[in-house]
Amino acid sequence: MKTKKHRGRILSALMAALMMISVIPASVFASGSTYTKITDAAQFTSGQYVMAVDTGYALGPMDGTWVSAVQVTESAGGLTDAGAETVCTVTVDGQSAKIQLSDGNYIAPEGGNNNGIKNEEYAWEWSFADGKFTFSGTGEDTVKLASNRSSQNKFRGYKNTTVTGSPNGYPSQFTLYKVDEGGSGETAVAAPQAAPQAGTVEAGTEITLSTATSGAQIY
Repeated sequence: MKTKKHRGRILSALMAALMMISVIPASVFASGSTYTKITDAAQFTSGQYVMAVDTGYALGPMDGTWVSAVQVTESAGGLTDAGAETVCTVTVDGQSAKIQLSDGNYIAPEGGNNNGIKNEEYAWEWSFADGKFTFSGTGEDTVKLASNRSSQNKFRGYKNTTVTGSPNGYPSQFTLYKVDEGGSGETAVAAPQAAPQAGTVEAGTEITLSTATSGAQIY
Protein backbone atom coordinates (compact mmCIF):
# COMPACT_ATOMS: atom_id res chain seq x y z
CA MET A 1 0.00 0.00 0.00
CA LYS A 2 2.85 2.35 0.80
CA THR A 3 4.42 1.70 -2.59
CA LYS A 4 1.14 2.37 -4.36
CA LYS A 5 0.68 5.71 -2.61
CA HIS A 6 4.24 6.71 -3.44
CA ARG A 7 3.70 5.87 -7.10
CA GLY A 8 0.50 7.87 -7.07
CA ARG A 9 2.27 10.93 -5.72
CA ILE A 10 4.89 10.70 -8.47
CA LEU A 11 2.20 10.38 -11.13
CA SER A 12 0.20 13.29 -9.71
CA ALA A 13 3.28 15.54 -9.55
CA LEU A 14 4.20 14.68 -13.13
CA MET A 15 0.74 15.43 -14.45
CA ALA A 16 0.60 18.73 -12.56
CA ALA A 17 3.95 19.73 -14.00
CA LEU A 18 2.84 18.91 -17.52
CA MET A 19 -0.36 20.93 -17.11
CA MET A 20 1.64 23.96 -15.94
CA ILE A 21 4.29 23.73 -18.62
CA SER A 22 1.80 23.30 -21.44
CA VAL A 23 0.40 26.80 -20.94
CA ILE A 24 3.65 28.72 -20.38
CA PRO A 25 4.38 31.06 -23.34
CA ALA A 26 7.92 31.45 -24.61
CA SER A 27 9.45 34.57 -26.09
CA VAL A 28 11.42 33.23 -29.02
CA PHE A 29 13.37 36.15 -30.45
CA ALA A 30 15.68 34.02 -32.55
CA SER A 31 12.93 32.43 -34.64
CA GLY A 32 10.17 35.04 -34.66
CA SER A 33 11.96 38.40 -34.86
CA THR A 34 13.54 40.51 -37.55
CA TYR A 35 16.39 42.94 -36.95
CA THR A 36 16.39 46.00 -39.18
CA LYS A 37 19.45 48.23 -39.38
CA ILE A 38 18.81 51.86 -38.49
CA THR A 39 20.26 54.03 -41.25
CA ASP A 40 18.84 57.44 -40.35
CA ALA A 41 18.63 59.38 -37.09
CA ALA A 42 14.90 59.92 -37.66
CA GLN A 43 14.38 56.16 -37.37
CA PHE A 44 15.76 56.12 -33.83
CA THR A 45 12.71 56.07 -31.59
CA SER A 46 11.93 54.28 -28.33
CA GLY A 47 11.86 50.53 -28.74
CA GLN A 48 13.92 47.36 -28.61
CA TYR A 49 17.33 47.24 -30.27
CA VAL A 50 20.44 45.16 -30.69
CA MET A 51 23.40 47.52 -30.21
CA ALA A 52 26.61 46.27 -31.84
CA VAL A 53 30.04 47.79 -32.49
CA ASP A 54 32.10 47.21 -35.65
CA THR A 55 33.88 44.18 -34.18
CA GLY A 56 30.59 42.30 -34.22
CA TYR A 57 29.87 42.35 -30.50
CA ALA A 58 26.61 43.56 -28.99
CA LEU A 59 25.61 44.64 -25.51
CA GLY A 60 24.59 41.66 -23.39
CA PRO A 61 23.53 41.35 -19.73
CA MET A 62 25.52 42.85 -16.84
CA ASP A 63 28.63 40.90 -15.91
CA GLY A 64 29.81 42.23 -12.56
CA THR A 65 31.43 45.61 -13.20
CA TRP A 66 31.11 45.19 -16.97
CA VAL A 67 28.45 44.81 -19.61
CA SER A 68 28.99 41.47 -21.32
CA ALA A 69 29.69 41.21 -25.05
CA VAL A 70 27.68 38.84 -27.25
CA GLN A 71 28.84 38.11 -30.79
CA VAL A 72 26.29 38.74 -33.55
CA THR A 73 26.38 38.29 -37.32
CA GLU A 74 25.14 40.83 -39.87
CA SER A 75 23.63 39.76 -43.16
CA ALA A 76 21.79 41.75 -45.83
CA GLY A 77 21.23 44.79 -43.65
CA GLY A 78 20.00 42.81 -40.67
CA LEU A 79 21.14 40.18 -38.20
CA THR A 80 21.10 36.42 -38.54
CA ASP A 81 22.65 35.45 -35.23
CA ALA A 82 21.02 37.46 -32.43
CA GLY A 83 19.28 36.12 -29.34
CA ALA A 84 17.15 37.49 -26.54
CA GLU A 85 20.22 38.26 -24.40
CA THR A 86 21.24 41.00 -26.88
CA VAL A 87 17.91 42.86 -26.97
CA CYS A 88 18.05 46.21 -25.17
CA THR A 89 15.09 48.45 -24.44
CA VAL A 90 15.99 52.03 -25.36
CA THR A 91 13.92 55.04 -24.34
CA VAL A 92 14.61 58.00 -26.62
CA ASP A 93 13.79 61.58 -25.64
CA GLY A 94 15.24 64.09 -28.06
CA GLN A 95 19.03 63.63 -28.01
CA SER A 96 18.89 61.53 -24.84
CA ALA A 97 18.58 57.78 -24.60
CA LYS A 98 18.16 55.49 -21.59
CA ILE A 99 19.53 51.99 -22.16
CA GLN A 100 18.05 48.99 -20.35
CA LEU A 101 19.81 45.68 -20.91
CA SER A 102 18.08 42.36 -21.55
CA ASP A 103 18.42 41.45 -17.86
CA GLY A 104 16.49 44.56 -16.79
CA ASN A 105 19.51 46.57 -15.63
CA TYR A 106 19.95 50.16 -16.77
CA ILE A 107 23.50 51.32 -17.45
CA ALA A 108 25.24 54.56 -16.52
CA PRO A 109 28.82 55.87 -16.43
CA GLU A 110 30.77 55.28 -13.23
CA GLY A 111 30.75 59.05 -12.79
CA GLY A 112 33.05 61.93 -13.72
CA ASN A 113 36.09 61.37 -15.90
CA ASN A 114 36.46 57.72 -14.88
CA ASN A 115 36.31 54.40 -16.69
CA GLY A 116 33.50 52.15 -15.53
CA ILE A 117 29.82 51.28 -15.67
CA LYS A 118 27.07 50.95 -13.08
CA ASN A 119 23.47 49.89 -12.83
CA GLU A 120 21.50 53.13 -12.73
CA GLU A 121 18.87 54.77 -14.90
CA TYR A 122 20.74 57.36 -16.95
CA ALA A 123 20.15 59.55 -20.01
CA TRP A 124 23.06 59.15 -22.42
CA GLU A 125 23.55 61.78 -25.10
CA TRP A 126 23.44 60.15 -28.50
CA SER A 127 24.77 61.35 -31.83
CA PHE A 128 24.59 59.91 -35.34
CA ALA A 129 27.06 60.16 -38.22
CA ASP A 130 27.83 57.97 -41.23
CA GLY A 131 25.36 55.32 -40.16
CA LYS A 132 26.83 54.93 -36.65
CA PHE A 133 25.59 55.95 -33.21
CA THR A 134 27.72 57.20 -30.33
CA PHE A 135 26.55 57.32 -26.72
CA SER A 136 28.28 59.86 -24.49
CA GLY A 137 28.04 60.85 -20.85
CA THR A 138 26.62 64.25 -20.01
CA GLY A 139 27.82 67.08 -17.79
CA GLU A 140 30.89 66.03 -15.81
CA ASP A 141 30.69 62.47 -17.15
CA THR A 142 33.26 62.91 -19.92
CA VAL A 143 33.07 59.35 -21.23
CA LYS A 144 31.73 57.28 -24.12
CA LEU A 145 30.12 53.85 -24.07
CA ALA A 146 32.69 51.57 -25.69
CA SER A 147 33.91 47.99 -26.01
CA ASN A 148 37.33 46.92 -24.73
CA ARG A 149 38.92 44.51 -27.19
CA SER A 150 41.59 43.44 -24.70
CA SER A 151 38.96 42.49 -22.09
CA GLN A 152 36.81 40.00 -23.98
CA ASN A 153 35.17 42.88 -25.88
CA LYS A 154 33.11 43.80 -22.80
CA PHE A 155 31.58 47.25 -22.47
CA ARG A 156 32.04 50.18 -20.09
CA GLY A 157 32.12 53.93 -20.12
CA TYR A 158 35.62 55.04 -21.17
CA LYS A 159 37.30 58.42 -21.01
CA ASN A 160 37.06 60.38 -24.23
CA THR A 161 40.86 60.55 -24.38
CA THR A 162 41.08 56.76 -24.06
CA VAL A 163 38.63 56.20 -26.90
CA THR A 164 40.08 58.79 -29.26
CA GLY A 165 43.63 57.67 -28.47
CA SER A 166 42.88 54.07 -29.47
CA PRO A 167 39.66 53.83 -31.50
CA ASN A 168 40.48 50.30 -32.66
CA GLY A 169 41.09 49.15 -29.11
CA TYR A 170 37.93 50.79 -27.76
CA PRO A 171 35.22 50.67 -30.45
CA SER A 172 32.52 53.20 -29.55
CA GLN A 173 30.52 53.51 -32.75
CA PHE A 174 27.37 51.41 -32.65
CA THR A 175 25.19 50.02 -35.39
CA LEU A 176 21.61 49.73 -34.15
CA TYR A 177 19.15 47.07 -35.26
CA LYS A 178 15.49 47.63 -34.47
CA VAL A 179 13.77 44.49 -33.23
CA ASP A 180 10.45 43.68 -34.86
CA GLU A 181 8.82 40.76 -33.09
CA GLY A 182 6.05 40.46 -35.66
CA GLY A 183 3.27 40.85 -33.09
CA SER A 184 3.48 40.07 -29.41
CA GLY A 185 6.76 38.19 -29.83
CA GLU A 186 5.33 35.29 -27.84
CA THR A 187 4.84 31.81 -29.19
CA ALA A 188 2.78 29.15 -27.45
CA VAL A 189 4.91 26.24 -26.39
CA ALA A 190 4.12 22.96 -28.12
CA ALA A 191 2.62 20.38 -25.79
CA PRO A 192 5.48 18.97 -23.68
CA GLN A 193 6.25 15.30 -23.98
CA ALA A 194 7.36 13.07 -21.13
CA ALA A 195 9.54 9.99 -21.36
CA PRO A 196 8.38 7.63 -20.06
CA GLN A 197 4.86 8.71 -20.90
CA ALA A 198 2.14 9.32 -18.30
CA GLY A 199 1.38 6.36 -16.10
CA THR A 200 2.52 4.68 -12.94
CA VAL A 201 6.31 4.60 -12.60
CA GLU A 202 8.72 3.11 -10.13
CA ALA A 203 10.24 5.38 -7.51
CA GLY A 204 13.58 6.75 -8.75
CA THR A 205 12.63 6.59 -12.44
CA GLU A 206 14.20 9.46 -14.40
CA ILE A 207 11.58 11.55 -16.18
CA THR A 208 12.64 13.56 -19.25
CA LEU A 209 10.51 16.49 -20.44
CA SER A 210 10.86 18.00 -23.92
CA THR A 211 9.04 20.34 -26.28
CA ALA A 212 9.25 20.77 -30.05
CA THR A 213 9.17 24.57 -29.75
CA SER A 214 12.59 25.91 -30.71
CA GLY A 215 14.09 28.22 -28.09
CA ALA A 216 11.53 27.36 -25.41
CA GLN A 217 12.68 26.66 -21.87
CA ILE A 218 10.98 24.26 -19.49
CA TYR A 219 10.94 25.34 -15.86
